[in-house]
Amino acid sequence: MRTVRATTVLLAALALTTACGTAHHTTTTTPSPSPSTSTSRSAAPRPTPTPEPLPTSPSQRAVDLSCQADGNYSSRLFFRTLTDAWTSGHALTSCEATKAPPAGTVLLAAEEQAVKASGGRALAAMYAQCARPRLGYPDTMTSLSRPQVDEASALLLLCPDHPDAATVQTMMTQGEQDHADVAAGRLVYAGLHHVGTDIQVGTYVAESTTGFQACYWEALDPAGEILDNGFHAGAFRVEMTVPAGAYSVRVQGCGGFRLQG
Repeated sequence: MRTVRATTVLLAALALTTACGTAHHTTTTTPSPSPSTSTSRSAAPRPTPTPEPLPTSPSQRAVDLSCQADGNYSSRLFFRTLTDAWTSGHALTSCEATKAPPAGTVLLAAEEQAVKASGGRALAAMYAQCARPRLGYPDTMTSLSRPQVDEASALLLLCPDHPDAATVQTMMTQGEQDHADVAAGRLVYAGLHHVGTDIQVGTYVAESTTGFQACYWEALDPAGEILDNGFHAGAFRVEMTVPAGAYSVRVQGCGGFRLQG
């Protein structure tokens, strides 16, 4: 009996030892989160616009003209350049340059000269006037006044290749001659003129391509009495004589009287 009991105790102790040796702790490891990666997207590069090449002359600059034409005031025609307007075959009566060179734009030499000669006039206005036939001066005009001569001189610096440049030059030349004749009393327009200062003794002629509707003139003596006068309606040519005894001359509706001889 002691032997069996001792054996039982020994086996129990052995089993306990084995169980203790094989026991182990299970450790649960929580993986640490991987660091987040932030990806920033850079904006796509914008293409750099190609600058418009500088034209060789103002008539080729893209100024985007908007014009009334052929007596039609309810619609407008559009032209990119002066050359386009000149070759359109339309009678342009009123124009605007909607894309004239803005401030900071590199100007052509002709543009700089035109602005300077005009006294600083806006290029948009000058381009608009250059687009029109005869630079906008009516067909009935044969000469330009002194301010118009200055204006046309500046415009022709901007558009010297205008189709009517030669016609305008002739009008300018005639305008300069008229200015000299007015100063010398050889050409008079509407108004009251003092003989010997504003007007000379002699025969004067006034002409009109459209005809005078109501041309009146009178030569007065020092007392204001009429020495000679004339009224003309529907005439293309009118003569006026200023006698030697005249003190003043009044003219109305006759255009310009030019001294003959």
